[in-house]
Amino acid sequence: KMLGISNPYLSDIINGKRDALKVRKEIAEILEIDGD
Repeated sequence: KMLGISNPYLSDIINGKRDALKVRKEIAEILEIDGD
């Protein structure tokens, strides 16, 4: 059974993953700067 993106719970998960990837990228950049 496929759930549509219109499902608010599912869209929250998708948005959350997208935000997590963005945050992870920002943290990686900060760590690279600190590492130099």
